[in-house]
Amino acid sequence: MKYSVVIPTNRTDQTIGPLLISLTNQIFPPHEIIIVADIDFTDSKTESSYKQYIETLIRGHSYTLITHSTHPDFIPGQGASYVRNYGIQKATSDYILCIDDDNILDATMMDQLRKDYTAIDLPAKQWIVIPSEKYRDTDTIRSQGYTHFRYRLGWVIPEAPITDVAYKKILFSASNCIFWPHQLFLDYPLDESIPFVYEDFERMSRITRAWFPMYALTQVYTHHMMRDKTPLEDSYLATPRGAYYKAKHRVIRVRSTATSRQQIQYFTLGLHLHTASLIYKILRYAPIRQRLPLVWAVVRGTWAGIFTPRKK
Repeated sequence: MKYSVVIPTNRTDQTIGPLLISLTNQIFPPHEIIIVADIDFTDSKTESSYKQYIETLIRGHSYTLITHSTHPDFIPGQGASYVRNYGIQKATSDYILCIDDDNILDATMMDQLRKDYTAIDLPAKQWIVIPSEKYRDTDTIRSQGYTHFRYRLGWVIPEAPITDVAYKKILFSASNCIFWPHQLFLDYPLDESIPFVYEDFERMSRITRAWFPMYALTQVYTHHMMRDKTPLEDSYLATPRGAYYKAKHRVIRVRSTATSRQQIQYFTLGLHLHTASLIYKILRYAPIRQRLPLVWAVVRGTWAGIFTPRKK
């Protein structure tokens, strides 16, 4: 089994460094590492310094650094899905690990992931596995997998990690770290039809509806970020922009994917309960000065979600 690692990044600092070092230390190393720099470099000196930094970290390993200057058809600033898709298209292995730049892997992680992946052994021949996340400073482990979307309330239902089972079947997941066959990535590219917050869920739901199984790995995890998210960050309510899109796109997701019956249930009950729950979180956890802008963002986003024309 040969795999490529695709890393989207939009930072010029040294966030990506620990991840690159951990990839080069894998006992089951990648065939290639593809870094897609979604960065509009202000000058050639800054870009040259960034390239030297990357080269220093992964010297001796096969890698490709994609910037606008090295690949003129790559245009920065087109969204996370565009960046990931571009890197995936350049990969040459049969399997892809697509991972965000703020992770670190244990040296044995990819070897254990390979063992768990092959142990599933389904007739489908192609399936997807998603490692869990372990926050570096608290050792809190969280699953990236979700079992279903409760349309009547507009809520996603997470799958909590189960330590005595190696993997658990899920319906969809986040895209912080995913491992699956390259061809599936090409057949079901990421898209921004429901951008920000829910774009991962929509794409993953389409894949599972096409009968490609998806599993959350409970004993394989990345070391993610430096701290746990606050309740507001976890709900995408920490900024007015996040609160606006959280409110807007949860409504658009229901309108675009739910049945007529589920939509009736949602707009008669779930919309009101979910909006109230978002506002309650803001009033409980946000500093006093931030409450009004955040609540107003939720109201505007909800209104926009209801009246935004659906894409055909």
